[in-house]
Amino acid sequence: MFSFCSSLSIFLSHFSFIILLLFIFLSLTHNSLSLSHFIVSYLFPYYSLSIFPFAEFLSFIRQFFLPFLLLFLLFLFILHLFFHRILFLVLFFLLLYLNLFSFLSSSFVFSSSSSFLSSFLSSFSSVSFLSSSSSSFLSSFLSSFLSSFLLFHFFLLIIVLLFILFFILCVLFLFPLLLFLLLLFPLLLLFLLLLFLLLLLLLLLLLLLLLFFLLSLLVHCI
Repeated sequence: MFSFCSSLSIFLSHFSFIILLLFIFLSLTHNSLSLSHFIVSYLFPYYSLSIFPFAEFLSFIRQFFLPFLLLFLLFLFILHLFFHRILFLVLFFLLLYLNLFSFLSSSFVFSSSSSFLSSFLSSFSSVSFLSSSSSSFLSSFLSSFLSSFLLFHFFLLIIVLLFILFFILCVLFLFPLLLFLLLLFPLLLLFLLLLFLLLLLLLLLLLLLLLFFLLSLLVHCI
């Protein structure tokens, strides 16, 4: 019975990794298609989305199936507490980052943020020294600022940096314990080396996330 449960947990581990990597690929493809459609529609105003029928299929999958699969992956993550937990956590946060980016870059968030900003500036200009022309200029400027994804990417960058801070704090508490165990058990040197390589891989992935943030800022500013 114990061997059956162990085999089942290992099977669920590999199966959830496959699902997670598949939806990371789908999210990346969806965001790249949305970005390419944004650029082409900006250059050619009469461009039609029918050239990319695969994007509509991805949008249908992400709207109806992705929330359930995220809950399923969260349940599998609880089972993964003893199986590849660091790598699974990084991949899960990567998927969450990609879907937050796709949600925050939607037209609904843009329109609601722009309308709220314009109403706030108009009410502020009625009781302050700002004139109506300066208020409209600030409203249009900040609306374009919102539409260029800067504020949303800044919000997502804060989330990623908080995750990095959480990871660094975990490392600061883990490494003294590992060094103490290394003095007691010299065979833990190999385990410490493997853990160090895993931490380097995680930091590389976080640097790639920051690079993705900077490249998206550069594209949308141009």
